[in-house]
Amino acid sequence: GLSSHFVVSFDPRGYGKSRPPARRYPANFYHLDADDGAAVMEALGCKSYNVIGWSDGAISATILAAKYPAAVNKLVVFGIQASVTKEDVDTYDTLRNVEQAWSERILKTH
Repeated sequence: GLSSHFVVSFDPRGYGKSRPPARRYPANFYHLDADDGAAVMEALGCKSYNVIGWSDGAISATILAAKYPAAVNKLVVFGIQASVTKEDVDTYDTLRNVEQAWSERILKTH
């Protein structure tokens, strides 16, 4: 029945109401967010679940599903990069270290 279904939503470290800590953007921050999502579900006792993600959350959700395939039944993503070209990779590489690439204002608000 529906009583066995529920929604879990969390703010990754430094986003929304999870502040502090201030958001940091190491090269593997999507992987850290994916691991945090899996840890939240494990702490809630959820052995398997469906995942939905939008934008950056879609990237983290995809990584979560790839790293924890036994736990993720279904994956829904939207607002995610659907294909990657050589130009995309080159652009991404210039922005990989967002602490250098982003303005101080953007870092403080994100």
